[in-house]
Amino acid sequence: RRCGDQVTPDQYPKKPIHFSNNTSSDEVSSSSSSKRSEQFELKELIRYRKTMDASIKAWRAANSNETEIVQRYEAIKPKYDRHAYAVKQCVNNVEALGLMHKDRKEQYHNMKVCITQQLNTEFRYVMRQQAHDGYLDVNFESGKLALKVWMASHDRLRGQAGQSDTAVQVVDSKTLSGGEKSFTQIALIMALQKFCG
Repeated sequence: RRCGDQVTPDQYPKKPIHFSNNTSSDEVSSSSSSKRSEQFELKELIRYRKTMDASIKAWRAANSNETEIVQRYEAIKPKYDRHAYAVKQCVNNVEALGLMHKDRKEQYHNMKVCITQQLNTEFRYVMRQQAHDGYLDVNFESGKLALKVWMASHDRLRGQAGQSDTAVQVVDSKTLSGGEKSFTQIALIMALQKFCG
């Protein structure tokens, strides 16, 4: 009680990675399955402490000259500072490149949105000259362009059939007549020409 609370085997320190135990393979296999296999036993802890004390004493004996230690430190410190500065510069460059890459991705996305909007504006302007309408959906990743149109002739047919005028009639370019398809293609070419200047 005077020495404090009792230390149980579960509270023993864990073995370091470089620790080697001189037990047989059977003992190692049986002990590895238990929870205490990663922890010191009392005898192992005493032996390991003696080994570490001997290593510390040997290091102190080999490095007892304070002047030599200071000289080695002063010789190594400039090299360390140079390498630390180089590593810091490399990290700063990587972070700067990451920010540049993120900014360019945002600019590229904004450019795609702007291109799509301008193409749609020019295409709709030409289509509305004949009371038609439509829009373009540009897929930059796949390199495809989806074309949807509203044709005035389809609206008239829809009115004759008694359908609501508020209903939106979206027509695929494959279902257009010859003249409607030609006009739509010309509108697309004119929009591209005007967009490209």
